[in-house]
Amino acid sequence: EGTGCFSRGEIDGDVVSPLGSDVELYVNNVPVGKERIGLKRIDIASGTFGSTFYGVKIEEGRNDILVVCREYGGKRSTCGRRVSLAGQPQVITPEHETVAAPADGKTPPELVFLVSDANGLPVRDGVFVTVEGPADLVGRLDVNPQQTGVQAATAGGRVVLALPPSRESRREPVRVSLGDIAAACRVEFESALSRWFLFGYGEG
Repeated sequence: EGTGCFSRGEIDGDVVSPLGSDVELYVNNVPVGKERIGLKRIDIASGTFGSTFYGVKIEEGRNDILVVCREYGGKRSTCGRRVSLAGQPQVITPEHETVAAPADGKTPPELVFLVSDANGLPVRDGVFVTVEGPADLVGRLDVNPQQTGVQAATAGGRVVLALPPSRESRREPVRVSLGDIAAACRVEFESALSRWFLFGYGEG
């Protein structure tokens, strides 16, 4: 259906067509000039002709790419693709409002925040966000010591926080922010429940 990319508004496109054909490329119904073709390849064995369009401009969000091929003799064929260009971060959403882990000192909980642009697309990798929470839980997560506060980075449109395990039964909020946008969730360390049984007897 489509491809996501994080370039600065440009893509390169490879088009393979029959020998002797004429190829036109459109982005959102706007024709791309032939001057963008920077590489041509002829394959006699397969009877095809390859063209590479360089530096094709696309817009933030979803872009419809259309290739129109006109073969010798008048036959016309088309091929369409959708390419999505991620924009600036606009929304942060916790994958789960509450993340539970046993307070056994061995199980590390993992908190995940989704970071997307105004079109709901995942943002590029390496966007730094500020993490706030108890120092013993988030203090060692910092991946950018040059910046104030505890920093984590996006990868695949996600911020993954691998917290240390705890032996203490506790509930703590963890907040992630970037400029004016922020989101929070809660981590719960749960102790194993002890079961008590009451035994007795009576005399009549």
